[in-house]
Amino acid sequence: MESALSSNKRQLTIILLAYLIFAAIFGVDFRYQINPDGISILRLAGYIAEGKFLQSVSSVWSPLIIWLISPFLFFGIDGLTAARIAIALCGAGMVLVSWFLSLRFELSQNIRFIAGLIAALTISFWTIQFITADVLFAVFILWYIYLVTNPNILINSKISFYCGIVGGFSFLAHQYALPFFLAHFPLLLFLRRYIDRNKGNVPMERVFISWGVGILGFLIIVSGWVGVVSAKYGHFTIASKVE
Repeated sequence: MESALSSNKRQLTIILLAYLIFAAIFGVDFRYQINPDGISILRLAGYIAEGKFLQSVSSVWSPLIIWLISPFLFFGIDGLTAARIAIALCGAGMVLVSWFLSLRFELSQNIRFIAGLIAALTISFWTIQFITADVLFAVFILWYIYLVTNPNILINSKISFYCGIVGGFSFLAHQYALPFFLAHFPLLLFLRRYIDRNKGNVPMERVFISWGVGILGFLIIVSGWVGVVSAKYGHFTIASKVE
């Protein structure tokens, strides 16, 4: 067991190093490329770097990627470089959570290692091209899936709470997470109860308790941002397509 853990750590370290090398190569290649979303994101991140937080609040743009880019701007790094550093870090998080998710499947170490290297190459190429919140959104969605597929989710309410917290951060990364989480989370809880029907009688109340705890965690994260956006616009606002 200890040898297997050591091997997993070694393989993960190599995969992360490979990702950083690939990301650096693609980062140099795409260093001057910018997309329309990137222009808006950098503008809002610039407001935060200048201390104008309220001006950065928008019902159109989820804030998390903006918050991640703004510290680099504050310390004088140019916008394109700052954005790609922040997004490259998000990509590293995606590689990491993808690795842990892969441990849920019965794969040989060699196959997992090769798949991890391919993922590192693919993710590095995808993440660096555009300035967007999609990578950060994917990180939290994968993390949420890792948690929600835990076999003990109906037994341990902490797991459901963490699902809600991560789901909340995925909303801060992208607005699409709101309908996804509200529909997907209860569905997976009921599915888990169905899968475990032959492992002992899991009372239906455990499903509703887990759902309630998860929603609580979700609201703790989401409510603060919704409150700020609503205060700026003068009415209850969650998100909008155009301002």
